Amino acid sequence: MMYRADDTGYSLRVLLVIFIGVLLTVVLLAGTWFSASRFGAYLEDELRIQTQDAATALGVAVSVLEREGQVRRLVDTVFDSGAYTRIELVRADGSLRHSREVETGPPPVPEWFRWWADLPSPLGEAAVVDGWEPAGSVQVHADPVPALVRLWHSFLVGLAWSGALLVVSLWLVWRCAGRLLAPLRQMENQAQALEANDFTARTDPPRSRELGRVARALNSMARNLGETFERQIGLISELEHRNRRDPVTGLRTREAFDQALAAELHSRESAAGGVVAVFRPRGFQSFNERHGRARGNTVLAECGAALLDFESHHEGVMTARGQGADLLVCITGVEPVEADAWLQELVEQLSTRYSTCSVPDQGVFQAGVTRVELELDVGALLARADQGLATAAASGEPLLCWGHALAAPVKGAGDWLEAIDAALASGDMALAWQALHDMDGSVLMTQALGRLKLAGRWEAAAHFLPHLERSGRTPAFDRLVIERVLSGERVTPDSSVAVSVGLASLVDDSFMHWLAMRLEAAGDQVRGLWLVVPERALRVQPTAVALLADTASRVGAGLMVDHFGSGGVSFGYLGRYAIQAVRISREYIRDLHQRREARFFLSNIAPVLRAQGIRVFVSGVEVEGEWSVVRELPVDGVMGFYFSRPQEPEEGG
Repeated sequence: MMYRADDTGYSLRVLLVIFIGVLLTVVLLAGTWFSASRFGAYLEDELRIQTQDAATALGVAVSVLEREGQVRRLVDTVFDSGAYTRIELVRADGSLRHSREVETGPPPVPEWFRWWADLPSPLGEAAVVDGWEPAGSVQVHADPVPALVRLWHSFLVGLAWSGALLVVSLWLVWRCAGRLLAPLRQMENQAQALEANDFTARTDPPRSRELGRVARALNSMARNLGETFERQIGLISELEHRNRRDPVTGLRTREAFDQALAAELHSRESAAGGVVAVFRPRGFQSFNERHGRARGNTVLAECGAALLDFESHHEGVMTARGQGADLLVCITGVEPVEADAWLQELVEQLSTRYSTCSVPDQGVFQAGVTRVELELDVGALLARADQGLATAAASGEPLLCWGHALAAPVKGAGDWLEAIDAALASGDMALAWQALHDMDGSVLMTQALGRLKLAGRWEAAAHFLPHLERSGRTPAFDRLVIERVLSGERVTPDSSVAVSVGLASLVDDSFMHWLAMRLEAAGDQVRGLWLVVPERALRVQPTAVALLADTASRVGAGLMVDHFGSGGVSFGYLGRYAIQAVRISREYIRDLHQRREARFFLSNIAPVLRAQGIRVFVSGVEVEGEWSVVRELPVDGVMGFYFSRPQEPEEGG
């Protein structure tokens, strides 16, 4: 898993190298200065001694010479052989006997160095005697320029060596600092992992005592945070499971089923249509009396597992346990012709499981089913399904009977698939956009909603998505939507966009491979992209979700879980996957202002998620009463018809 580092501030390694570099520079420059100062003092003493020796030698030599010409030649010879600016031979009365001097120009060294070195021009003086009587004196003035040039060259050599030593030292410091700070880099990665809600990262304690203590403290903190998060999520998940799930079958409770069905069928964000069925085991009360309640619970658990498996592999299916041994099934967005075949198959499966626990071939399940009509509430729909169940009960066979007001199907599944295939082949797909707002009302991101042109008009995904899922055509549709978004089709160029990935797409290897390659090739277009998966995918295909999470993390996209709380899966997955956001299912939001248990759940789960760096959004807010409760909750954003309707494509497009 990759974590994006914060580029603000300075690298500790760079700061360490800079500090040591400055220190080395100061030390080396000070050493060079000290060496040059000592050498300058040495040259000054040498120049003074040399000048005095020259004056003494010249005084002695002149004292023994009798002829004036010899004296002049000696002075000229000494002057020409040494570094002198002036030599004077003075008589005893102070008159000048002979002199040589030369005008010297500015020395070939910088002015600042000449000022710093400050080499003097020493004067050497010796007496000239004639026998035992003083005959005058010799004065020799030294030229400091050659010594200054020599000192300058020595300074440059010392400076060059210091620079080379500094470069080599900094390179060694950089390499050594990298090795010394490697444990600290691991701790930094672990801290970033903790910030990203990943509690599995660990740091190997280094040998250094101080860093070892910090590493062990980090590991302990990560372990404790992970355990705390798991306990919090586990407790909330268990409470929610007890409140919404039947302990025997694992299906929804009747109350949760009513809430989910009302939210799905009567929401303006969903497609109308579907069927509701009631399944009942024949003679179950007498079976309980003969074999005991434990055996009866085994039958219900087996049948519940069959319904959960059916729900996992079909889009838009909700299952629940009703009164007594009744089992409830709702399939949204399906026509009666298609639903009849599926439900008849369920009757046979449930009857088979019932028979294995009773007398073979005598376990019978019967079902009543009715088509959904929007003007009816959930109770009325179940009452109509009971009418069909009463008809089936007149026979002793495993039957599926339709209740009151069965209408002829407008269009069969085959017609739908034919129209969908034609639209996918011709590219008759467009995007609608629905805004997700922050709590201040500003647009936080937009949800890309695919539309297909069927029978000459743009149809919402809720009308054809169940057919896509059931027929395996979802990958082709999702590919079109993602390609449009990555090609730059957005509300605004820099806006964040959420794109849903269907369950059938997650289990399609070719689609997942294409998605990974396409996201990596998209470059900056991935910025602000959110991939949205339904929560039930974590129960049915956790491996595929983990692969998608790794892909999203690698390319820099976000991963969001939709329909949070309705997938029938423990919330512990939040600590195992790199999930950045969840979107609360609208079945929790519908009539939220009238449901205390839903408010309790949201007010407890949202702070825990946000504390782990997971953003919390809600969907399906449609009335003022729901918004009045949501705006008091610790959530990050909200979407629904109360704020804005989707921006639909033009009919002529």
